[in-house]
Amino acid sequence: MNRSLLLGLLAAAGTLPIGLAAAHLGPAPNRSVDHGQAAAPTPALLESPNVAAVVDAAKAFLGTLTDEQRHTAQIDLSRRLAARWSNFPGGSNLRNGVFFRDLKAPQVYAAMKVARLALGEEGFARFQEIRAADDVLGNLEGKRGPGRRGPGGGPPGGDGPGGPPPGGGPFEDADANKDGRLSKDEAPDFLRDQFAEIDADKDGFISREEDRAFMRRRAPGGPGGPFGGPGGPGGGPGGPFGGPGGGYGAANYMIAILGQPSTTTPWLLQFGGHHLAFNIYYRGTAAAATPYFLAVEPTTWTDESGKAHGPLAPMKDAMAGLLRSLTPEQVSKARLNRRFNDVYVGPGRDGKFPAREGVPVSELSDASKAFVKRAIAAWTADNAQAESYRRLYEADLDGTTVSFSGTTTLEARGDYVRIDGPRVWIEFASQGGVVVRDQVHYHTIWRDRLTDYGAEFSF
Repeated sequence: MNRSLLLGLLAAAGTLPIGLAAAHLGPAPNRSVDHGQAAAPTPALLESPNVAAVVDAAKAFLGTLTDEQRHTAQIDLSRRLAARWSNFPGGSNLRNGVFFRDLKAPQVYAAMKVARLALGEEGFARFQEIRAADDVLGNLEGKRGPGRRGPGGGPPGGDGPGGPPPGGGPFEDADANKDGRLSKDEAPDFLRDQFAEIDADKDGFISREEDRAFMRRRAPGGPGGPFGGPGGPGGGPGGPFGGPGGGYGAANYMIAILGQPSTTTPWLLQFGGHHLAFNIYYRGTAAAATPYFLAVEPTTWTDESGKAHGPLAPMKDAMAGLLRSLTPEQVSKARLNRRFNDVYVGPGRDGKFPAREGVPVSELSDASKAFVKRAIAAWTADNAQAESYRRLYEADLDGTTVSFSGTTTLEARGDYVRIDGPRVWIEFASQGGVVVRDQVHYHTIWRDRLTDYGAEFSF
């Protein structure tokens, strides 16, 4: 990423003119679907097990918003707007939706319920971890000079992992009697069905420590709990609010709904921010989970409690293991004759898949094939259709290739690897650090050649 370009984008990024008071709404605005550019024929989508629950949660989230917030969060489903996402920090000039930093605690709770249902536990865990990594960047940037933070942002060198931002955070807002713990009546709806499990000491209340411990137990990689995850060096909350320093921070992530949440008509759910772009398309009881962009800087870190984090370690380890397992002849066949600074089919490059290159998976050893399957499983795990995607892509392995550029360690700037099948497309790119400049950082993308954005549009 070009440093001067990044700084220019940050300078240009503005805040959204969004009201902050929650209100009950009347009839929903008329949000249309642009069918004029729909692709035909439409490939079959995979059935999703919990569409109705996601729809209900999305409607409930919209119901917490003011008219002005809803006008920003809910927009038309169109080719142009669906493709509007980025890997740069910043906001409304780069992607759709409303910032978490501009939402009150009940609104954030509602948004988190949508995320957890749409992504599943593993996907929600990674979502929280990527945002926590951005808080680390925000804290590092804040130490280098004055940083900008949203209304929920914690101070540089704040209260440590999950520490409350000035003026109170989501946990404090829910804690009506200010006793430092949540009763079942105080807990937000999405926690109540798991209240007994979170309440480890069975005293009838959830403490901050119990919330964090629960989330660490439930998900590899240790995400921040619903009320704020681990901060980076110097503290800073990693949950819904927080993140000082430029355009970095968990609070600078967004949620958007394109179209009307429905179990019959098409709509698109987007979560976006600096190092994350989730595009989950729904049509009836079926869904599509791509494009799915995921990146992280720093690649690993240790929070103030001593817990290590590496949200993309499963992806990196699977790809590096795959490359290590190749024979010299296979390495030669898999090597691309050009270098890559980033993923090739990233933001703004929908549909621009190149010709298939590399070594066929059909020629690989069983050990190498196991790494291919492991890599596919790592990227497809973060949605409600994970098992269906894995079966679909594994059935196509004989038509799939592996290619790479740079070294096989994936630890040097310019290292790159790709899995390319009849449907599956996965890229992993290692590039120079932007904030943590003495380290690399990772960009990745998973696409489905046939059903990106649910095949609603042609590119």
